[in-house]
Amino acid sequence: MKIITFSVIRNESDIIEAFVRHHTAFVERMVIVDHRSRDNSWEILKSLKAEGLPIDIRRFTDFTYDQSRIFMETVREISKSESPDWMIALDADEFLIAVGGRDINSILETETQKKVLKIPWRCYVPRPEDDVNEKNVLKRIAHRRTKEDPQWWKIALPGRILKEVADIWLGTHDAYSHGQPLSAETSRNLALAHFPVRSAEQLSCKAVVGWIATRHFYWKHGTVNGHWKYIYDLLTEKGLFTPDDLKKIALEYVSERQWELLPEEFTKGKTLREIYPAPEGFSTGVDGEIIFDPVPFYGEIRYPVSPADFQKMLLESARDLAEEFGRYKAETEKTTKS
Repeated sequence: MKIITFSVIRNESDIIEAFVRHHTAFVERMVIVDHRSRDNSWEILKSLKAEGLPIDIRRFTDFTYDQSRIFMETVREISKSESPDWMIALDADEFLIAVGGRDINSILETETQKKVLKIPWRCYVPRPEDDVNEKNVLKRIAHRRTKEDPQWWKIALPGRILKEVADIWLGTHDAYSHGQPLSAETSRNLALAHFPVRSAEQLSCKAVVGWIATRHFYWKHGTVNGHWKYIYDLLTEKGLFTPDDLKKIALEYVSERQWELLPEEFTKGKTLREIYPAPEGFSTGVDGEIIFDPVPFYGEIRYPVSPADFQKMLLESARDLAEEFGRYKAETEKTTKS
């Protein structure tokens, strides 16, 4: 079973080593694009590659963040030169896991090869009592939500349909051909253990950089990346997050509850499900409850982490945004004169 994963990462030094070691245990190759990281993610990736792990590491330096375009360029590249059985889009905070004890390769052998496969999220929640001295995120954060509301997912593309894919929606949640979503099926045998909230510093950097870098999508499409806007606005209001804040944010991450807290000018008065139709969740849990369900990790974390400095990230984002606007204004004036 030839599995290739694709990821765009930014400032993920606290989790990138665990992410790579977890997936290289069963995939053929990982394609990882570093988008302007200011921590030591790139150095960790180079060290992992030097070990001989099957990772293809690249850099993307544009200020704005267009994950879908980068992913589609990679899909076309791979479909021309290779014949993978599966290509799976993963963020660095997402860990592919098997449900029910079987191994991932054998599960993918039995999943349909004729449709896009949707792999549901299981969102993990940091607790104030978690051991802050434990550097391995998978060991430190071992509790997850019992209910996903709504149930979000990421997509896996069977090799036989790669050439049919013309576009990927922001966040790699859906695949399109000729403007229409490709037929999809939701897996009940696989899940993505999702760790979007890990520390105050990590979440603050992610919110500031993520929301600013994707603002151009908001002007085009509206109601995009509401979770980043919510966290960005909360950070602006409160300052640095407390451990209790982190737990609350993780419990509400990309949920109907979080969506309801956004201003109506952003939501357009619509519910989250009206804008992003989602399949029914498979869990029978209760909102706000968590259970102990650690993700197994059999390797070791070797490399030190040098996190991005939040204040420096904020200043650099302001500078880059001003420069981007200057280039846009110059191009606009040039076009107008011609």
